[in-house]
Amino acid sequence: MKMVEYGLKSRIEWEKTYAGYKFGGAADEQKVIDVDALPGWQHLPALYQNAKAVGKGAQQQAILMQALNYINTYGPASIYPFADMLLALPADNLSTGELSKIARIAHGADKDIPASWFDSLKKT
Repeated sequence: MKMVEYGLKSRIEWEKTYAGYKFGGAADEQKVIDVDALPGWQHLPALYQNAKAVGKGAQQQAILMQALNYINTYGPASIYPFADMLLALPADNLSTGELSKIARIAHGADKDIPASWFDSLKKT
């Protein structure tokens, strides 16, 4: 993750690492991987694959919020692969703290905050 923060590895490469990660055993055969059955550091690739597998909606948002909680454990760069999915969430469904964390991820991943978010933020 430090390699991503220091620009030695791109966010795209990190995203490919999460997307293609093989866990070994039963987890590789599951459509939605049981994250709790994996060692801590493997949670992020599993959450990434789960978020992609379930598609947009409430279930994906729950998975993304779970991933966002790892920002304090593994640092913001560990969440960069989730940036596109996080930025696709409607701002109306997010707390101020979640919006702040996602903005930090977006900045680090060199992504723009969606214009629709500004309209939602004006309402609050």
